Amino acid sequence: MKKNIFLLVVFLLCLTEVFSQGNKESISIDSALSVVKGFYSHNEKKTYDQFHLPEKCGTWVHQFIRSQWNNLSLLQQKEYNQLVSGLTYDTSIIRGQFQIFYFKSGTNGAKIVNQVGDSIGSALAYAESVGVYLNYAKEIEIDSLGYLPPLVGSIAVHLEDLNNLYGFTDGFSITIDNDFLRSEYPTYSVNAAKVTAAHEFHHMIQYRYNANPSRFFMELTSTWMEDVVFNDVNDYYFYLQSPNGQFANPSAAFTLNNSSIEYSRCIWGKFLEEYFQKQFGTNDTGRMVMRRSWENIRSGMETIHAIDSALKSVHSDFTKAFSAFSYWNLFIGKNSADTVNFYSEGHNYFWYQRIGINSYVRRDRVTYEPLHFVNGSKITYTDSLEYISTKYFPFTFGSDTVLTILSREGIDNTSSLASFRYTLRQESGDSIFQSLPNGFSRKLEMRATSGWVYSDSTWNAEELITRQISEEEILVYPNPFVYDGTQ
Repeated sequence: MKKNIFLLVVFLLCLTEVFSQGNKESISIDSALSVVKGFYSHNEKKTYDQFHLPEKCGTWVHQFIRSQWNNLSLLQQKEYNQLVSGLTYDTSIIRGQFQIFYFKSGTNGAKIVNQVGDSIGSALAYAESVGVYLNYAKEIEIDSLGYLPPLVGSIAVHLEDLNNLYGFTDGFSITIDNDFLRSEYPTYSVNAAKVTAAHEFHHMIQYRYNANPSRFFMELTSTWMEDVVFNDVNDYYFYLQSPNGQFANPSAAFTLNNSSIEYSRCIWGKFLEEYFQKQFGTNDTGRMVMRRSWENIRSGMETIHAIDSALKSVHSDFTKAFSAFSYWNLFIGKNSADTVNFYSEGHNYFWYQRIGINSYVRRDRVTYEPLHFVNGSKITYTDSLEYISTKYFPFTFGSDTVLTILSREGIDNTSSLASFRYTLRQESGDSIFQSLPNGFSRKLEMRATSGWVYSDSTWNAEELITRQISEEEILVYPNPFVYDGTQ
């Protein structure tokens, strides 16, 4: 008992540290409790489509509530405890360090289901499967990748009916949905249980590293880890395809959370694996960078600086890597993917945009800014960029189109928005304008207190010059559309 009390105190201190170092959620305690109630509601079961994906992980909201525990009223504390620990399970099994609690029947009854939701496996079979997946996740994440084990030795795993939520961890236990019905989750049954086991177990590991980075990196890492452990499932595709995801919103700050984009940014981990594989012939280097980022976090570094330091250990840095990441994200979709030189699964990377009540457009490229037709030989464009983000600007000069990839990459200037002025001309470079191919040149300036000055190393521009900019649009019907892997 004393050991458990000690661990609880340490855990709550870690959570306090998390939210005192910039990981504060813009959510009230009442709103957070409402979110948790929704996860346990059986009265209004939510279905999904590509615009309303399930919440992949509820760890963030439980973490927030526990960090604010002393600010909750006694009634709120009681209400929360009843939600998360008010069930009495039928039975349990022990598999390795995991004790798996489950129900044999009823609303919370565990079962293996087929695509239409019919039971094809017993409660015990489902519990046994979850035990296998968790132990395999432990083998890969700790034994193979070298992460530290969780703070606790014996981990309770609860299988119960969750509404629009794959699972969560509170630092001591893991909760996973009891069946993952196809009507509620884009990846269903045991495949969803696989990726949730890998995802939530890594959150348990992250608390060993004091869990002091922002929420975005916790979810980015755990979603990436799903694909490392169970490469054949690919549930992360659905979050990349979301209109709230990375490819739809490259101009959103890299550290943003909106219950979708942070999951889609698992693509950062995929990028590191394949980017360094091109250089060193193995994806181990990228995986090591991810682990070293967490080791740096454990030593007290802020998250982005921790990533930067990990990249420097392999002779790179965050600025260089983020610039390459922005460039790689051009090569996605059926026609633009280059699976040899960039993402090996890039042909499966795209996103959906709604164009009406009953129809969608499949976008096979990262979001571009509106096309600018240049009258004459010069254009000056003024705009702003979020902290660590990218915009893609197409400019047409007659038969030539210049696609400018403009990134704000500085890790120290954390202001939410920063202004820039970009001048592109169809003229050779000089002491002021930097030369580009095909007789173009450009000047990039940033706003300072004294006015416009030449941009520093926190900004990067890269230009692609082509004869045209094209886009494939595929209308998808009906609504809701359920991706079956054939589109």
